[in-house]
Amino acid sequence: MPPVSTPQVNKSNNNSDSFEKIFLILLFLITITQFSTFGYQSVTYILGAIFNVAVISTPLDAVIGLVAMGGSALVFAGAAMQWRKMPSAIKFISIGALLFILKNVFDLINETILFNMENVIVNMDQIQALAGILGEQFFQMAFWILVFFYFKHTNKLS
Repeated sequence: MPPVSTPQVNKSNNNSDSFEKIFLILLFLITITQFSTFGYQSVTYILGAIFNVAVISTPLDAVIGLVAMGGSALVFAGAAMQWRKMPSAIKFISIGALLFILKNVFDLINETILFNMENVIVNMDQIQALAGILGEQFFQMAFWILVFFYFKHTNKLS
């Protein structure tokens, strides 16, 4: 009986596929959470404005929510297409990531505006709290920049 040859498995390709699947699952979870969180934020501001209820928010909250919901829908759809290896997925993920970066820029501005609305007298603890909030926005922005370039890079490799 002739020896049975085993097929050569490219472990590097298999590992990158596994990493990408985990990354896509993470994107699914993040986009669902972002959609619901910022959808709530938009609706709260809009309903407060309609019913003339004082809420601690700005018109930018509604814009941020709509941008985040759009980005969430695009990244979610792009991740689903990438899971199926559809070539158009990169466009959806890229545009969605750019919308999230725009959302973070708006959030930086909005948090500063809200800080000024809420605080007449400012102390160091409040400044440190604002610095933490702004740092979180920069971190999220860095994550979406990573998503943008990761999928642009994987698109060039394919």
